[in-house]
Amino acid sequence: MPEPPQSPSTGTRSLIGRLLREPLVHFLLIGSLVFAFQAWRGAARPAAAAHADIVVTPARVSNLAANFERTWMRAPTPAELQGLVHDHVTEEVMVREALRLGLDRDDPVIRHRLRQKMEFIVDAATEQLRPSDADLRAWLLSHAAAYRTEARYSFEQIPFDAARRGARAEADARRGLAALRQGATRVAGDALPLLESHYVDLPAGELERSFGAEFAARMAQLPLGAWVGPVVSGYGLHLVRIESRTAPQTARLDAVRPLVERDWLSARRKQFAEARLAELERPYRIVLPAAVSAASAPPP
Repeated sequence: MPEPPQSPSTGTRSLIGRLLREPLVHFLLIGSLVFAFQAWRGAARPAAAAHADIVVTPARVSNLAANFERTWMRAPTPAELQGLVHDHVTEEVMVREALRLGLDRDDPVIRHRLRQKMEFIVDAATEQLRPSDADLRAWLLSHAAAYRTEARYSFEQIPFDAARRGARAEADARRGLAALRQGATRVAGDALPLLESHYVDLPAGELERSFGAEFAARMAQLPLGAWVGPVVSGYGLHLVRIESRTAPQTARLDAVRPLVERDWLSARRKQFAEARLAELERPYRIVLPAAVSAASAPPP
């Protein structure tokens, strides 16, 4: 028996039902909602600015051509240049529309890049800073400890390897010391491949790295010109004769000028950046949670 014909309203409802079950329709519907939401978020953006004229100046065209030439090592053809201009216009349209829709908001990558650009602007303002000699001398005087030269040592040493000699290492070293004090020009110690028998003008830092902190501390106290010991290091025991020892000294400006100038500029740029940030923050009322406010409060 044939089915009764459907009324127009029944057919419409059936069509709507089939459409609502289509995944493509779901996708388009969700996309429309997202687009509408973004448009609502960006409603506060000035539409006039977003849709202002896009003017491609001759300077911009020259810049596009120059970038192409740097990349491909040749000038672009007329067709390629037209494509570059078209791509630039497309990018400008997309960027303006993205800003109009608020797509730049709450994006950590974009926020980080914008912060970098602001920091570049602040840094550029300090590029003309140039310290005078008086500035550098004042800095050196107030930070003298940072530019003190190390103590330096010239000395001979004879090692007695504790790992090789064991319990008799100290007795052997003392016998060697007695022989040297009685006029012997040399006594038999142990050859250690990482150590030299004679050092000239060795900085204190190198001395400590080579022989250890305990050895370096003793070297600062030993008399000059006489064989003494045994002095303990990580290798064992040593007989030592210090030929010369130069005390630490505050460096002269002409010897450390590049370092002093670098540090002066770094401090001034930081000072300028902090002052500029305070100036930029002034129009804003910054509201923080109570716990954060207490934690970030400056010390009394």
